[in-house]
Amino acid sequence: MRPGALLFAFALTLAAAHWAIFVRSVQREEADLEERLASEDVRGRRAAVERPRGPTEAEVRRLEEALADYRPGPPPAGPPWGLAEERPGVYSGRLAWEDVQDLFAWAAGQRYKVQEIEVKSTADDPARAACRVVLSREEPR
Repeated sequence: MRPGALLFAFALTLAAAHWAIFVRSVQREEADLEERLASEDVRGRRAAVERPRGPTEAEVRRLEEALADYRPGPPPAGPPWGLAEERPGVYSGRLAWEDVQDLFAWAAGQRYKVQEIEVKSTADDPARAACRVVLSREEPR
């Protein structure tokens, strides 16, 4: 046999082995994937995913327990300490910045509507805020 024919036969055998090892394995994987896709109910799975699902009772209970810490407590009975009534329905004074949230809670819990809340920083005391609250005396809530 001639050397060129022997080289051609070797290359042909090598190509056949390459095809059997690499290409057939890819084709097997494709066939397996195609078979698995054919057996799946893709439309049903999509409908199940797209269907809105409400929270379960246990999830609702856990959410309620977690949110309980964030619910505001009852507003204070009187104006925050440091706030004095200038005239009926008008309160002013200086509060620590930490107490400004209490001022908002107190104002929101009042019987009369809030017309104005003013909170300003002061140059002479940066730890305190000058606050003023005006409540309407016309229409109770």
